[in-house]
Amino acid sequence: MADQQGTTNLIEYGGGEGLLERLPKGHLIHTLVSEHVQILVLLRKIDGIRIKLLTLEVLEEDRDALDILRQFAERLLKTENHHLREEWVLFAEMEKRGIAGPSEVIRKEHELLRHLKKRLMGLSSTGLKKKSFGTITSEIDETTDRLISNLVAHIHKEDYVLYPAALQVIDDPASWASMRERCDQIGYGPFSPESASSK
Repeated sequence: MADQQGTTNLIEYGGGEGLLERLPKGHLIHTLVSEHVQILVLLRKIDGIRIKLLTLEVLEEDRDALDILRQFAERLLKTENHHLREEWVLFAEMEKRGIAGPSEVIRKEHELLRHLKKRLMGLSSTGLKKKSFGTITSEIDETTDRLISNLVAHIHKEDYVLYPAALQVIDDPASWASMRERCDQIGYGPFSPESASSK
């Protein structure tokens, strides 16, 4: 369980080996890293609400806090197509070139993150109908702490290990252009930059 100072110290971002500066807007990796930056901003907000909930004696002191957390959790669930673009496009292309180990690990992490995001959504949406405020805040604290620490480590691994490896093994522009078109078919989300789509 995290303390009330929060896990925000875990949410410092180093920029993925300068990938945002090195790659043109619209490049698949540039889009994914840009989305990571926005996801980390949302995690800071979620952590702030978690801390606020821990300071409340009763929900009536700030009835909006749980609703705001639900809205943030809902927004975080909308990152699913980010994972799908990685799994169905980037990982598939890396695996064609014989690089499968990292993508297998990341897929397993995606499953854990999906579970934690759904759990946070459930706790913030319907938790009080089933449990006391104290129990819900404790479960939100534990779930949020696990979600943030796992997601921050996951993003760091992708930005500093997986994406640089992809840039090394996928070295032809035609493959990246084709991958971008396949990503367009999957779609983007609220964290995607305007430059993401090739359309």
